[in-house]
Amino acid sequence: MLMNMMYSLTNTIDKFNYTIESYTIWMSLVMIFSLLNLNDAHPITMMMCLVIYSSIIAVKMTFLYKNSWYSYLLFLSMIGGILILFLYFVSVAPNEKFSFLKNEFMKLTLFMIISAILIYMIMYYNNDYFSMTTLFEKNNSFNLTNWSDHLDYNTTEMFNKNFKATIFMMIYLLYSLYTILKMCMSMYGPLRTNTK
Repeated sequence: MLMNMMYSLTNTIDKFNYTIESYTIWMSLVMIFSLLNLNDAHPITMMMCLVIYSSIIAVKMTFLYKNSWYSYLLFLSMIGGILILFLYFVSVAPNEKFSFLKNEFMKLTLFMIISAILIYMIMYYNNDYFSMTTLFEKNNSFNLTNWSDHLDYNTTEMFNKNFKATIFMMIYLLYSLYTILKMCMSMYGPLRTNTK
């Protein structure tokens, strides 16, 4: 009995330490990606940042819920809405040249992003929590027990808790699409000017 309590306590502490480390690394990645928008407000740069933010959130939700299909659906819906929205933004924005690596700041930011991702991958590679034998044992233990009785949330209820936020997000994307469409139809053609 005492050994089981000690084992569960050490597992809880290990998971807590892993959660703190993971949260710190994810937030540092988000802060590094936010540096991309400091000098340039081009729609392509903003679209790249939103795609990167969406992918970071999707990966984080996959690790958090140990279920990838909810984060996959959220990623697809957000990217679809963002791409349609920025398609209309680009039609409104002036036609100007875009170069991602045009100055030293962008090169330094890209280097910091790649180094942070490599450090994160090395941490996962060296962590015993993600080894193949540990994952195999966890999958077997998941198959042997009914985890919906032991979790704080039920997997079917997890998707119904935030339905108001999802509906609000859908209505907001639809409204912004309609607004930008009305802005573009004021002259019955694209608003971009051809500059060389």
